[in-house]
Amino acid sequence: ATGTTIAAFIPLAVTKSGVGDFTRAVPIMIMISLVASYFFATVITPMLGETFLKPQGKAGQVESGWPEKLGRLAGGLGSQRAGLVLGIAGVGCAVLMSWGLSNLESEFFPQADRDQVLVDIALSEGTTLAETERVARVVERALRSYPDVLEVHGFLGHSGPRFYYNLLRRPDQPNRARLVVRSTGIEGNLRIIAAIREFAHRALPEADVIAKILAQGPPIDSPIEVRIYNEDPVRLAQATDMILQAVQSTAGAIDATHNLGLGAPEMQFEIDDAHAMSYGLSRADVAQALLSRSQGIRIGSYRATHEPAPILVRSLAGENTSPADLEGVMVFNAQGQGIPLGALARPSLSWQPGAIYTENQRRNALVSAELDFGFVFSQVLHAVQPRLAALDLPEGTTYEFAGEAEASGDANSAIAGEAPLGLAMLLFFLLWQFNSFRRLLIVMTSVPLAFVGVIAGLALLGIPFGFQPLLGCIALIGIVVNNAIVL
Repeated sequence: ATGTTIAAFIPLAVTKSGVGDFTRAVPIMIMISLVASYFFATVITPMLGETFLKPQGKAGQVESGWPEKLGRLAGGLGSQRAGLVLGIAGVGCAVLMSWGLSNLESEFFPQADRDQVLVDIALSEGTTLAETERVARVVERALRSYPDVLEVHGFLGHSGPRFYYNLLRRPDQPNRARLVVRSTGIEGNLRIIAAIREFAHRALPEADVIAKILAQGPPIDSPIEVRIYNEDPVRLAQATDMILQAVQSTAGAIDATHNLGLGAPEMQFEIDDAHAMSYGLSRADVAQALLSRSQGIRIGSYRATHEPAPILVRSLAGENTSPADLEGVMVFNAQGQGIPLGALARPSLSWQPGAIYTENQRRNALVSAELDFGFVFSQVLHAVQPRLAALDLPEGTTYEFAGEAEASGDANSAIAGEAPLGLAMLLFFLLWQFNSFRRLLIVMTSVPLAFVGVIAGLALLGIPFGFQPLLGCIALIGIVVNNAIVL
């Protein structure tokens, strides 16, 4: 039975796809547990019996030693004082569970054990691709100076290929870059992250440089995320700043930032429609003239490679055209007469947000943070919750926790929603096997005892409880019930 169960899990353990990276730890854990259980049953237990359960006294006479006496006493007490024994065991288990839960932290999924580090670079909105490249080159040179760095690959304006199964693809933006670093190993990853974080804080205060290790599980941008809602953009910005400061001051939260950004200056031209019509011009003509001077007018595509490249007609300065020069842009009518833009429109400068984010048609902002070494998301979450509750946020502001807290809750809810079906099938087969509610109750009594050992063991070893231990508990229920049926 042990061999056939192990054989059933081998395909999941050796698969090399993205799904295999996601699920490999579960079959390996179950296989190790089964092998250890078989080893104890066939080797350790007989050795203990050979050592302690020996005949005593003269030849032909068998006297009970202390192990037999102790076993007989425990068996008699359990059968004659079943209520007392169950009561003491219940109280002991409750105390042990309470101690374990009070010392147990939570995490969703552990980090991946890959020799790779992601370094995301974000500059303010409106930054040109050339400036982003300059900053990325500075970070790349710093990375290449570290002995733990073997290779560095860079991507400008986009997040690069999805080389790992749970990477989130960011929107293409000229103010963003990503560097993928191959290191000497897991310990090298930690040294690289610490070094590049210190370098960025010292040499690049104008940029958000976030270095992190690849994670496992569903794709999550950051482990700690707070989503803030307010329909008023001014109040939303105020609330976001207050929550950002609270997260930054929490132990274990590092590289805290928000997605509102600084915004970007916007030049608007208020067109005098009557004056423009007198020259035979429309707003579309003015827009075309501005487009040709700045971003360029698309007139076709160049298809020499797999991805067609746009062919643009624009001025030599392009997007680097000075705002003062825009007033001198000539707008031509159908007769070929050129009229300066300054004679048709009045310019004005305003500051606009770089992006507007919505969730279920509600305007929101996101505060995110990474975890410092040795911390899990539940530790930071438990520390930041009372800080946020004490804030006097602007009127109309609400917030909710996203990141690992949201993903973990969704995953646990999905399993809990299907658990009654599994429990009903388990009870059905037990009733079918024994045709007795009494024996069914005896078998099911062993299930909570397994959870007591799991919680206490994780707390004793300092291992957080997450989605993978939860799957292990579900597998353990099947093993424990199977053993109880045999006994």
